[in-house]
Amino acid sequence: MKRIILIFLFTLLCFSFSFAQIEKSGKKNQNKKDKEKKEKVTTKSKSDKESLKKKIIEDDIESLTDSAKTGLLLDYQSYLFSIDSNDQESLSGGLEWNIMVRDDNNNPNLPPKFRNWWYVKLEGLSTTNPNKINIIGDGWQGKHYVVPVYSYDKIDWQRFKPEEIYHSESSGSYYNYYILKKFEKSSVWVARYYPYTFNRLKNLLKSLEGNPFVKIETIGKTPQNRPLIMLTITDFKVDDKNKKRIWIQSRTHPSETGSSFVAEGLIRFLINDCNSCCPRVDLKKMIFNIVPMVNVDGVVAGNSRTTPITSKDLERQWIRSSDNHSILVDSVATEVKILEKTMRELINLGPKFFIALNLHQTHSPPNHRPFLFSNFSRMVQVNGEAGEMMFKRQLIFAKLISREYCGDTVYVRPSYEPGVPMEKKVFPESWWWVNFKDEVMAATIENTIGINGCFEEWVNYQDQIKLGEAIALAIGKYHQYFIEKKWFRYEAPNWDMQELLKFFIDNSGDQ
Repeated sequence: MKRIILIFLFTLLCFSFSFAQIEKSGKKNQNKKDKEKKEKVTTKSKSDKESLKKKIIEDDIESLTDSAKTGLLLDYQSYLFSIDSNDQESLSGGLEWNIMVRDDNNNPNLPPKFRNWWYVKLEGLSTTNPNKINIIGDGWQGKHYVVPVYSYDKIDWQRFKPEEIYHSESSGSYYNYYILKKFEKSSVWVARYYPYTFNRLKNLLKSLEGNPFVKIETIGKTPQNRPLIMLTITDFKVDDKNKKRIWIQSRTHPSETGSSFVAEGLIRFLINDCNSCCPRVDLKKMIFNIVPMVNVDGVVAGNSRTTPITSKDLERQWIRSSDNHSILVDSVATEVKILEKTMRELINLGPKFFIALNLHQTHSPPNHRPFLFSNFSRMVQVNGEAGEMMFKRQLIFAKLISREYCGDTVYVRPSYEPGVPMEKKVFPESWWWVNFKDEVMAATIENTIGINGCFEEWVNYQDQIKLGEAIALAIGKYHQYFIEKKWFRYEAPNWDMQELLKFFIDNSGDQ
């Protein structure tokens, strides 16, 4: 009996020792997993006084599309935004992330509203509990103006739901808000709105190679030695002497990605639907000169509005000599010099321009449609009778776009300081004005990104592509009316000013 008890005690002792070893090994493995998890998500402790920050290098290879695999140059690399995550497993197991929006080039002298872009990849997210993403220091309010987007593959993008976004305490003109979201995967790309990268443009250009209606050329190099590209779209088999030119430039401000989608929609429509046999936008009669991305360096740098290093706003770089308003001063930005040089070469080459469009994207409160910015009005004393005619033609063009875009109204809005003569302004339209007056219908077109009453939903990039198609069709109709000077009786245009003013929203007190 005594021997049996000793055997039992020995067996129990061995079992206890084995269990302790197993438990110790399990804890060791768990500690190793915890350590790996912390390293993977770049975590911080709540007790830390300073956040651990990680600079994200976003190598945007557009998911290695076929065109990229064939040797298309991929140089979209930049330090974008500071982000950090919290390993305290807040929100019952979810992670907390901070996206701290920075000034372009870390330049604190830029206006707060210039802070309006972020696009980063988050890894190590919880798929079982909500993750909290804090947006800190945005120059615009949250979901009143924009609802961010996310993607698991950088191809299919989805909007966050407005009910997943919450405002938090803000400071001055910088706004803070946060997103609560349980993701399906542990890695996700998030952006303020749909990204349109330099690589997407290069993939578009690659797809157009060999198209008989397209000529692609580099018209100059940016300060960081990237190509500034221009597309010429026309029927090259037809002599140019009886054609008219259209100038279109886009993406002057890097964060205004919608302007690139509009430009792409217009380009693809011309190539696919309106080549040599399309009567609505007849390439036998028109030449499109399109610069789809003006501020290439700013896009690659992840800036919101300006160029890298110098923080120049290219939209306001059309500064002309006080002695001769038609000539730019030597100090303007490189990109603007290249554009003007190209425009003058095309003017000398012929044929003449009759439209010049400047594509942008705007922040807007709910139910704002796309609109034209007009520097003109019915105040003849400011820009004379030619200015009044220009204003009327801009209203007509807005009406023509409206016919093609969702059956609703595209408005004309007064630009900044509408009472100031065009000769004193520094926008691209002022360059066209001082050189050609109302001979060239020049205007900025702003697409919106908020809730659009026309669609009764948040505007997406497909809507912006459709706007590009509508602009192409409006150009075709404008050419028919003002260049060919013909229309059928049943569609005779109504140029009555009172009727056209229905397309004008006066929010300046100047009409």
